[in-house]
Amino acid sequence: MCAIDILTDKELWAIQNGRGSRCYPLIYDDKLYIGDDEGYLNAIDIKTGKVEWEIKTRDSILLAPVVYNNLIYFVSKDHYLYIADRETGRLLWKWRAFDEISTSPVVINDKIYFGDSEGVFYALNIPESLKSR
Repeated sequence: MCAIDILTDKELWAIQNGRGSRCYPLIYDDKLYIGDDEGYLNAIDIKTGKVEWEIKTRDSILLAPVVYNNLIYFVSKDHYLYIADRETGRLLWKWRAFDEISTSPVVINDKIYFGDSEGVFYALNIPESLKSR
């Protein structure tokens, strides 16, 4: 993975971790959040390319994460929805769907919406313990 200046075509930074990524990225407050094929969600400083933290799941992460109230929400092919602290990467909560989750989560008014590969649509309340963060 690398960052390239589009005006000069010059490489700004590169990460050589041997893990491919087919995930849609999210940029939020100077950090790049991106999943990879090995099941890691990475938080990368977009100016330096330094990996700030990473969270390991049991399967690849292909869908874009979202940020809501300073928490990051993401899904993995392991059937789980994850919620972590955006700044530290500390995993705070996870929930298992019936099947592989096939959409990025959407978070509106303290509810999390997403769907699975069998056509089940979920609408979960954010856990009370995470609402006051």
